[in-house]
Amino acid sequence: MVSRNSTAYYRGRELSITQIGQELGTDYVIEGSIWKIDDHLRVSVQLLETSSSRLLWASRTEIPTNKLNQFQNNIVCEIVSRIEPELLRADLSTLRQRRPVDLGAWALYRQGHALLSLNGWSEKSFGEAANLLRQSIAIDPELAFAHAYLALILAIGHLVGLVNDEGWHKEAITAAETALSLDAQDSDVLGYVGCAFADMGDYPRGMGMMQHAVELDPSNAQAHAALGAALLNQGKKEGIERMRYGMRISPRDTRLAAWGALLARGLLSLGIVNEAIDEADHACRCDDKIFLPRVILAIAQITANNPTAARAALNDARRIRPQLATTDIARFASQDELNQLEHAGLL
Repeated sequence: MVSRNSTAYYRGRELSITQIGQELGTDYVIEGSIWKIDDHLRVSVQLLETSSSRLLWASRTEIPTNKLNQFQNNIVCEIVSRIEPELLRADLSTLRQRRPVDLGAWALYRQGHALLSLNGWSEKSFGEAANLLRQSIAIDPELAFAHAYLALILAIGHLVGLVNDEGWHKEAITAAETALSLDAQDSDVLGYVGCAFADMGDYPRGMGMMQHAVELDPSNAQAHAALGAALLNQGKKEGIERMRYGMRISPRDTRLAAWGALLARGLLSLGIVNEAIDEADHACRCDDKIFLPRVILAIAQITANNPTAARAALNDARRIRPQLATTDIARFASQDELNQLEHAGLL
């Protein structure tokens, strides 16, 4: 990502996109224009590949001139959320130029990546996602993304009690180290592996990787959110804004429910109960197939002395995970919070 001071130099100059890309050292360029039509502003944006000047994506939006300040952040978030899938497709092409990439392995990696958002969180879905990633690695052992995401799936799965296979930890460590040996300068790889290490308890190493991930790519929402969650787990209040920033720059992300639940848990641990309730409630609305935000919402509601609302949240969690046990809830609740739930007859 290049600063606007650097890019402003090219305003009005007769240079091709390829020339600009070569001078700035960028693979992609976002260009746009704004012009006034009556009482509206028309904003036109397009994403181009610098090596070929190929148009990857374009959009046009009209906003009222008297609401420009109100819509500025919305426009930025819209651009980021729209161009991400285009960049993912373009990056596959770039990756293939760096070295041969088996499309079958890439397809399996993407399936594993998407499975949890499609099928929800359960032992079965985590197991299926891990198996898809193992298949991807078997076809292309040098696909760093697959190794990195396998490490993350195993680490998160164990953290929430859905991956308990013997040997999961050894496999997660091996996958993480392999991913780093293959590509230790890719922001996504660092974000996934860093989160995996943090979830396995190695906060210094994991947080260092996630910090480097956002330095390499400030638009890496996953790395921002995971770094914020790690900070909150250590009782550091700055994790709140870090998580909110990651969620804000990826407003259509399929992981918002999980991120919102972790943010709510962090807020609750810091004694910010009402905000925790709001965040957990919003996380529940983001995904109807994940029990985690409902458990956090129940804990927040009982902390606020709202047993009826806590019961409703737990009932909804059990709708998704009928076998939900006290041990599942205890992973995310303090002993005092468990006592309050038990006293209210909710355990």
